Amino acid sequence: MEKTITDNKKEVVKISYEGSTIGKTLSSGLFDLFTLVVLVIIVLFGTLSLIQNDSRYKNILNERNDVLISSEVYVDNDGTTAKINDYLSSKDDMTNNEKSEYIDNRLTYYYLEFIDNNEETSSSMKGKGYTAYLQYKAKGSLGDGTLLFTSDYKRALTNSDYDDEYYSFYSDAVDTAIGYLQANSTYLRTRNTINRVNLWGIILTVFFCYLIIYLFFPLIFSRGKQTLGMRLTNLGLVQGDGLSLRLSRFLLRFLFDFVFIFCGSVLAFLIPFAITLTMIIVRKDHRSLTDYVLATYLVSVEQGGIYKDLPEFNNIERKRRKITDDENIALLQERPSGDKKDVDNQN
Repeated sequence: MEKTITDNKKEVVKISYEGSTIGKTLSSGLFDLFTLVVLVIIVLFGTLSLIQNDSRYKNILNERNDVLISSEVYVDNDGTTAKINDYLSSKDDMTNNEKSEYIDNRLTYYYLEFIDNNEETSSSMKGKGYTAYLQYKAKGSLGDGTLLFTSDYKRALTNSDYDDEYYSFYSDAVDTAIGYLQANSTYLRTRNTINRVNLWGIILTVFFCYLIIYLFFPLIFSRGKQTLGMRLTNLGLVQGDGLSLRLSRFLLRFLFDFVFIFCGSVLAFLIPFAITLTMIIVRKDHRSLTDYVLATYLVSVEQGGIYKDLPEFNNIERKRRKITDDENIALLQERPSGDKKDVDNQN
């Protein structure tokens, strides 16, 4: 890959780079992605710990737990809330028939009092809870179609051999009942607040880690704007004139990568990621969609460095020419006078 740059005197100079291979490009990207995932996991652990230890979050969590326990679908199990079917699963001192009666009594209270006769129940659900429970019972049956309840919703199969089937039915009824909790305004408000706080914690953590991997590190390695993956695979970024990316171009590249490739892939089923991956594989220069749009190039820096700017390039070239001239002068001084012509011709 050969790039030309022009100084203020319109002198054209050429800089040659070896373009990145598919293997290097993909290895660099995969390493950065792996680093991002690991960093997100580490930072997220700390983020969620901070959220859960916040007094306001604890108050909302306690308010939600109070609603859950008051519904009687949940119980307080050593300071934590547990569904009644999960709570009963460890009660070996109770028979399955006793567990079924326990759940039935609590579900009856739940639908009659917590749902139907509760001021915080939404108008669309109020007065319909117990009816929904009875309808659920009416549909209960064995695998062969035998109904579990009579027309007055009493147990139809009184033989103790069916205790396991009834306990399984009531356990499933608990999971169904939990879906009606959102009819309670306090539960709905606290649940949404908790979910919103946790979601924003996750989003901000991912964004912060993305900044570290794809913005802060490249700014530290300013020459070539290298990520850790690029540095590991000896790759760097240059712009169309062959020089290291200027800050403005790098920031545009970062924003395009973040908004269109990263966020777009999350929201659009990885379509932008698939497009850029296809371009890397198919194109001769193996440029990604981002590099194609922003006119940047991923090049190998194993054979030489990337020039930061034009003055640096000119300065280094002057030093190289001076060294070459000094070497030629020394060579002329060492050779016999008859050889001077040959050296001059070489020059």
